[in-house]
Amino acid sequence: MKKLLCLSVIFSMLIMPLSCSKKAQYRDDLSCASIIERAAEQLPIDSGYKNPGGDHIKYNFRNTELDDDHAFLVSVSSSDINEFGIFHAKDSSACGKLSDLAKDYLEEYFEEKEIFIASYAPEELEKIKNAEVKTFGNYVAYAVLSEDDRELFFDTVEKLLTK
Repeated sequence: MKKLLCLSVIFSMLIMPLSCSKKAQYRDDLSCASIIERAAEQLPIDSGYKNPGGDHIKYNFRNTELDDDHAFLVSVSSSDINEFGIFHAKDSSACGKLSDLAKDYLEEYFEEKEIFIASYAPEELEKIKNAEVKTFGNYVAYAVLSEDDRELFFDTVEKLLTK
């Protein structure tokens, strides 16, 4: 029995690295603006998108020294809360912190604006409730979009960044 257990453990140790090593390899040379631009082409809305400006990063994302590039787009219409953004981490050790930063932003966004959004555009609440953050190599992306658009956004980002 002990031999069988030992063989099982050894086999697991040999197989596990093989299955975990299938991590996608991501590019590290695209500007966040070019990625966001391509994503916006895939996610057209009637009102269009705009860059929320420098105050967006200043007031909503602390520890911005973690990234060396970022880009954001928000819906021009106040009745549509579409928003997506991407950061490029200075190094791989900053990715987790940037991901946490984006998650904190989305959490605060929901807490601060839930009642307001519910009062004028309740159909938009699902977007913020289901907002997501994903990491692709040294890029961290977030999306406040409908389920289908969120999936399309992350698929677009992944296709652009996968080697």
